[in-house]
Amino acid sequence: MREAGDYFRGRLRANWAFQWRVFRLIVDWTIAVYVILPVAGVVGYNYVKWWIEPPDWFFYVSFDLVRAALFLFILQGTVRYFLEEADQLHFLQGERWADRFRRSGSIYSAVACAVSVGAVAILLTPVLLLNHRLTLAGFLLLFVYIWLYKLAVQLILQFADIRLAGWRLYGAKTLLVATLGAGFAVTTRLFREGWWMGALCCVIAAVLVGCLFRLRLQAKAAFLQDVRRDSKEKYKFVAFILRDQVVKKPAYPRRKPILFRKSGRIFRKRTAANVLAESGLKSLFRNGQQVKSYLMLTGIFAFGSLLTRIGAQDQALFTIIWLISGFILSYYVRLQWGEFQKNAFLGLFSWTFGSWYNALRTYVFTAMLPGFLVIGAAIWLPVLSVGKAVLLLPVAVGVAYVISTVYSSVAAMRMDRQAANR
Repeated sequence: MREAGDYFRGRLRANWAFQWRVFRLIVDWTIAVYVILPVAGVVGYNYVKWWIEPPDWFFYVSFDLVRAALFLFILQGTVRYFLEEADQLHFLQGERWADRFRRSGSIYSAVACAVSVGAVAILLTPVLLLNHRLTLAGFLLLFVYIWLYKLAVQLILQFADIRLAGWRLYGAKTLLVATLGAGFAVTTRLFREGWWMGALCCVIAAVLVGCLFRLRLQAKAAFLQDVRRDSKEKYKFVAFILRDQVVKKPAYPRRKPILFRKSGRIFRKRTAANVLAESGLKSLFRNGQQVKSYLMLTGIFAFGSLLTRIGAQDQALFTIIWLISGFILSYYVRLQWGEFQKNAFLGLFSWTFGSWYNALRTYVFTAMLPGFLVIGAAIWLPVLSVGKAVLLLPVAVGVAYVISTVYSSVAAMRMDRQAANR
């Protein structure tokens, strides 16, 4: 009779084979030869060059920015146990195979987590050792602590997933992530004060992780949650590839959207262009996934600017970054406009090209303006007074209008050319 360990190793090999097939689905030999290998060569060359002569942009990578990126990395992934729903047919018949799977999965997840943390450590070595002057002992202790903290965060979030559901789960996870992020920010700052503080943090984290693993293995009524979580982790790359091809039914559908809950008018003047733009805006901001991506894109630029060393002498560079963010936001909302245009209901009416163009210009400007202003505030407020920042608000709106108009004109020319080719 096969033992639990044999079954677990079989599941592990099957998972690796599945992930390899997914990788081969994305990367064939042409992409590997013409894209991945040249990019790897350029990255490797620049990495060696960083050690020889650190680039000037290292100065702008503050320790706060590195810690924020590391915490986002900590939030990725989970501890896997490689359980399947059909396992309950024999796992619950007095055999302790489920516990053995969980123990083996915990060991595998800890090793896999250590490998990923090691890869990130290698990538950030020049920045932390050359730019932030961490000692070698402090650097090694920092990433040992990150490994332990990542395991602790994954286990804590699993406890919330087991005990809660619905809006309570989302609220608890939001509170936990905020609390854990604050704890990570406070503790990682101690590593710059001496290696002994880092060693103390690692010891405390190791004790905490040991207690959490013990409690997690003793948790009751967690089998189906573990199965669902493992399945989601297994298929996450497939889900990313097919994210635009499959309509996902929300687990907890709401009767009304968060934004634009009522079908009121956004623009007072009722023209064909305004009706199209209004419908496009509601389609964009009533979609939870699109709003999440919009906020994430805005947050990357805003928090990246706040956590970067910005002085008065650097405003020219960050002004260029601000303008680039406007074009990126315009590009993102333009992508959603393309999906909106394909709606079968719109094909029932005859729309002129002028109506489409005016609607696109109004839509892009209105949709990108909130994120553009938030990014501008993150760039300008650290170096300007509130009064001066308020005076710059009309200028920011004017700049957003110019960017959206330029981008809409280019997009409209492309649309006209595609229509002519048809």
